Amino acid sequence: MKPDSGAWQNVFPDVWADVDIDVMSWFTIKVKGENANGIHQLVWDNEQNYGWEIRPKYGGEAVRRSNARLKNLTKAQYDKLEALTQELNRSLKAALTQGDPGGELAQKACALHKQWLSFYWDHYSPAAHIGVAQMYVDDPRFSAYYDAIAPGCAVFLRDAIRIFARRLT
Repeated sequence: MKPDSGAWQNVFPDVWADVDIDVMSWFTIKVKGENANGIHQLVWDNEQNYGWEIRPKYGGEAVRRSNARLKNLTKAQYDKLEALTQELNRSLKAALTQGDPGGELAQKACALHKQWLSFYWDHYSPAAHIGVAQMYVDDPRFSAYYDAIAPGCAVFLRDAIRIFARRLT
């Protein structure tokens, strides 16, 4: 059955604000505006895959703000986010080989992770940083991502972030 695009727009109106549905081909999504560098698709995919889970957990307003931050990135900012992600992953892998979550490389990786979070969060909290790091261990989807960088990386990152965040308080 073909969904009514108007009904879908009412589910997550903040996501649909920058999306135009071609009703003749209801499955074709066209992104409006200059920022067609994958960000809108990322927000769309995240809403489709995780919106049902994250909205009740973190609140619709927090998710809306995060989505807005992403959708408003320029191409240069998006490229910086991608480069930062790569640098973070390289730093994590190198720090893990040293094996000290309180070491200089591990703490550099934590600082990079904090910087990475700033692309998604509108304010930083050491407690929230510790919480997200714990989620990386508890949620197998995140553990798989980090452990693909290097086995044991999710637990190592959590331990390093605990040290990093506590030093900030």
